[in-house]
Amino acid sequence: MRLIDELKRRNVFRIAGTYCVVTFAFIELVPNLVDAFGLPAWSTTFVFLMLALGFPIVILVTWAFEMTPEGLRRTEDVDQHRKVILSSAKLGDYALLVAIIAAVGYMSYTVNMREGGSQMAGMPVINTVAVLPFANLSVEPEQEGMSRAITSDVRNRLAKVASLKVVAGPASQKPGDDEDIHAIGKKLDAPVVLDGSVQRSGAKLRVMAQLIDTENGVQLWSKTFDREMADMLVVQDDLAQSIVDDVRKIIMPPAVSDAEAQDAGSQANKLLNSGRSGLAQRTEASLVAATSAFEQAIMRDPKSAPAHAALAEALLLQGRTWETYGQMPLADAVARARPFANKALELDPKLADARAVSGLIDLASGNTAAAIASLAKAVEQKPDLAKARLWLYQAYAATGRFDEGVDQLRKAHELDPTSLAIGLNMALFLALSDHRLEADMLLDRLDALYPDNENLLAARGARLADDWRPADAIQLLGRANKANPADERVRSMIGLAYLDLGAASEAAQWLDARDMVLLAQGRPADALAEARKRFAADPADQARVFALADAEAAAGHSKAAAALLSPFEALSNDGTGPLYGRSPLAMPALTLAGARLALGDTAGARPLLEGARTWLARQRAMGFEHPKLVYLEARIDALDGKQDDAMDALRRAVSQRFAGVSVVGWDPALASLRARPDYVSLVADLDSDRLRRRARLKDMGLLASL
Repeated sequence: MRLIDELKRRNVFRIAGTYCVVTFAFIELVPNLVDAFGLPAWSTTFVFLMLALGFPIVILVTWAFEMTPEGLRRTEDVDQHRKVILSSAKLGDYALLVAIIAAVGYMSYTVNMREGGSQMAGMPVINTVAVLPFANLSVEPEQEGMSRAITSDVRNRLAKVASLKVVAGPASQKPGDDEDIHAIGKKLDAPVVLDGSVQRSGAKLRVMAQLIDTENGVQLWSKTFDREMADMLVVQDDLAQSIVDDVRKIIMPPAVSDAEAQDAGSQANKLLNSGRSGLAQRTEASLVAATSAFEQAIMRDPKSAPAHAALAEALLLQGRTWETYGQMPLADAVARARPFANKALELDPKLADARAVSGLIDLASGNTAAAIASLAKAVEQKPDLAKARLWLYQAYAATGRFDEGVDQLRKAHELDPTSLAIGLNMALFLALSDHRLEADMLLDRLDALYPDNENLLAARGARLADDWRPADAIQLLGRANKANPADERVRSMIGLAYLDLGAASEAAQWLDARDMVLLAQGRPADALAEARKRFAADPADQARVFALADAEAAAGHSKAAAALLSPFEALSNDGTGPLYGRSPLAMPALTLAGARLALGDTAGARPLLEGARTWLARQRAMGFEHPKLVYLEARIDALDGKQDDAMDALRRAVSQRFAGVSVVGWDPALASLRARPDYVSLVADLDSDRLRRRARLKDMGLLASL
């Protein structure tokens, strides 16, 4: 007790407390000064050590000296019974006590903020990321290609994230082993790097990815992804997208100012409206931007059912099909979209938009019955929801119920005449119904609303090609291709336009299916070899099966063609099913019928021909009247032995500006007509017309040679 009393008398406790408060203040202040003056990172540690070393010195000085009315004196020189009492001593004690309590409270507050409050404050804005090559940890060195493919896919997908700059591939090659993460970040000018590894063992694949802060080496995020190896491309797409989705959540920069972000609900609505404008454009870039906007809206308002429904729509429309607008595998697009549609319905079961997009996902998945049920329910909930009626039309069309579907399409167009998606579907319907002038007028009106839109350019180019104006079509389709070079639909339309003109070399540059070009050139053996090669690469692709059957039939291999198509007969009946679902120019049912006739199986061919006539009659009953349908009539009659009727239909198709003239010369269905003088004369006239059109194309600089 005497020691404690002596410490109190000599003010050791008071000075120690004061020193701790001052030290704490310095510790909080120094990091800001280091950043402000650009001092080295070790400066903070140095100051802390100096303050720690100073503590015992201050305590020793306080013990050895005392403050007296006459000033500072050594303790042994001061009367031990004389107690120093300053007028402010008690006040100082209270002030010190308050300061210590405040310091402890502030320390607790800052620790809590650092540990738990960081989620409220969010990550600092990160605008640049470098993707380092994923290391191959597999035993087999040939798996290095898989590591490079995943790295490239992740890098390309991150590059599509709005407001994020990704360091180009060559710049972010694997650094040397002696480079630390800080040096890598400085060299690449990237605040964060994404690194990882790929390891395969038998049928199992493990990918580890991590996001590292290059300033301090802190790991911001890491995750291990395990997958079963089935289809390598599907697994690669899934892994890359999963990594990008997680990384985007960590580094997504805010798209709004701090002042606007104070009102989360209002800002979420602004982002929702911004994303909807991207949806309306229906381009791949606008859909990516819309996805980002919807994700940010959900971050600000996680209970927004409309934002979840809109995000599901944006993700689904990025699938790679003829009806959607992106390059994502459709299965991936469906898998990514469905959880958000389900969440939207969970948040608001009465939201018609959520019900509608759920139906669209079912349609994309091939479940047309569920799609029709959901979309009909959405229309019932909200009769003026135009897009629900559009998708219901598409669902009805997928099941051959055009009469019901067309009513929905017309109503959708009445409700929203400015919608690009609805307008494009309406224009196509009008053109197929032989209302070509109305279709062109509608496309012109849309062009005023959506100038230079790549989808509209493609639709207008397709209309010109369909109207047998290939030179003008190629010009417009070329502009669409320039806007989006990855769109396979546009490339195919350009290739087919060149092919109809007889420009085989140009067509081969645009068409992946070279067997079509070789058939048009009268080279069935070469076409068959190409078709077999494409089929071997993906035997499960139904389109490649049908293309191979066409090539086998054109080469005179009727038995092989019949063997390829016969399995589909059980799935097709009365003009419906896969044998009847393609273009009138390439209906597999007629290829199978022709093969059976060549093999002497007239009875086996008869139901197929009747099914084709039923399909044709159904199209005309729904109001469709198009030169392609007239050409289909010629094919059916030729196979049915009605040569005069076939020639009459063929002349009518050509007089109505039939665009698919490249098939007339080699079509196996027309084989029975080739010895007729009127058929030979018609083909010669077509060839002369194509030559004149090629000359015009050459004058326009769109053709290398005649």
